[in-house]
Amino acid sequence: MDYFYYTYKHNHIDFSSHIYKVSTYHYNWHGETEILILLKGRIEMSCNSEVFTMEPLDSIIISPQVGHATLALEQDTTALVIHVGKDFFNNLIRTLECINL
Repeated sequence: MDYFYYTYKHNHIDFSSHIYKVSTYHYNWHGETEILILLKGRIEMSCNSEVFTMEPLDSIIISPQVGHATLALEQDTTALVIHVGKDFFNNLIRTLECINL
């Protein structure tokens, strides 16, 4: 169940975000970079063959096409997820190369 959902697309910027209630184990992967910030509760995170527990305000950045899953360890566990498209990072790299950082 999503509490909040937002998408933004303009030129090279393409991202979506949602706040949702974490529940049962759901394995997935996708073409975007994912940033997950745990807002409330505790989860078991499985990513890259590693399993670990996340607490409120813990965050993780997951690369595109990397399988991952979350499992709520408490009721009413809530997370913020942001998906960022690859064009954003490709344009950022080109911009940084132009200014010689």
